[in-house]
Amino acid sequence: MSYTVSVRTLCEFTAKQGDLDLRFTPAPTALQGIEGHQLVQSRRGADYEAEVALQGDYETLRV
Repeated sequence: MSYTVSVRTLCEFTAKQGDLDLRFTPAPTALQGIEGHQLVQSRRGADYEAEVALQGDYETLRV
């Protein structure tokens, strides 16, 4: 028997409340985060991959 779960689903399950990263208080809004990521990506070269598909296995769990 094996289980497959997405990273997003796993994070949502394990962090039902609070924030995963408490270093930045107050935290930026979601829109500010999106704009920040777009700015960083726009500075990358043509070969930059914004998203890369990954998977990993641990015993009977595939993420």
